[in-house]
Amino acid sequence: MDRYVNDAAEEFEQVNSQVRRSLDDERERLIREKGELPWE
Repeated sequence: MDRYVNDAAEEFEQVNSQVRRSLDDERERLIREKGELPWE
């Protein structure tokens, strides 16, 4: 049972890291796009 919990927690950490990286990339992309908008 401990092994299963450890494996599940490890997989969760990996997915969590990927999601955070993806959100950070998207955030940076949106910030760049916002900076490129013509402000008047």
